[in-house]
Amino acid sequence: MKFFLSMWRAFRSWWFDTVSGAGLRLSNLSEVIRWSFISNFGQSPAVRLTILVPFIGYLIIFNQNLQSYVGLVFDRIEYVSIPQSSSGAYAPLRFYNLYFGLLFLGIGSFLYTIFAPRQIKQHPLVADYVKYMDSIATENLTRASLDNLLGIFVGSNDDEQRHPIFGVPSLSFPSEVSSLTHAFIRSVFLKSEWARKPPQPEPEPDDDNQQEEFPEDEAYLADLYTGSGYLLTNVIVERMYANRRFDWYFVDSMFTSALQSSRDVFVLEHQALDCSNFLGRAVVSAFYALGFSILFIPTAKITFAIVKALYLGEAA
Repeated sequence: MKFFLSMWRAFRSWWFDTVSGAGLRLSNLSEVIRWSFISNFGQSPAVRLTILVPFIGYLIIFNQNLQSYVGLVFDRIEYVSIPQSSSGAYAPLRFYNLYFGLLFLGIGSFLYTIFAPRQIKQHPLVADYVKYMDSIATENLTRASLDNLLGIFVGSNDDEQRHPIFGVPSLSFPSEVSSLTHAFIRSVFLKSEWARKPPQPEPEPDDDNQQEEFPEDEAYLADLYTGSGYLLTNVIVERMYANRRFDWYFVDSMFTSALQSSRDVFVLEHQALDCSNFLGRAVVSAFYALGFSILFIPTAKITFAIVKALYLGEAA
């Protein structure tokens, strides 16, 4: 019995370490492959042209005349002395590498066009996005941006992940963006009139002389704090996002306070969009990585053959 118990503990420890390590690695990966990073490839004119490869690439790349021409070109590089097999027997393989490399890049570009947020495609850099939004900012536009931020936060995190203390943010709303969002909501609340109405202990039922200045407000605010008095910014976000009729006065006060920091709203919105849809970012990045890797194979072979012929051949 002790043996099985020890085995179970070892297995549980190994499983916890494996899952935690994998989660940490995925979290780090989510921080790297943001849409703004992927846009370096997705917005490139040369890469964007590869979208046509799945439709017309087969007709061009596997054209017999083109294959003969390319093979002739390699055969005429006499001063390099590349082995004939590299331009003869391996010519079809080189075309396969070219076709499938461009094909995967085209698929990646197509998926990038579909999944990447419009704001990121137009303004990959947060500074450019804030400058643009600030130039056309209105009260309604700023409120719409804040609504978008809150929607991404609620949609990307479940109830536990939204918690400012115990929550572990999702891959589509990483810890850096989550921390900044919680800090911003806290600052917005502290600037509002509600921060001047701290919850008070409820009076004893037999205390007829005690008067409460804000009896309804105190009961309403009680849910915003933990027992130790810590502000639950996740509850504020949920109320602002739900915007129920019962919360209108509170929500309107919070939005009014947020309008004083419109640039912060635009920065957080851009960062939230930049990290949104982790699965989409991972798939697009995988196609780009696969496409470039396949295209690198013939390049590496030809480079090695040239270096071998020019330098290693002379040394021999």
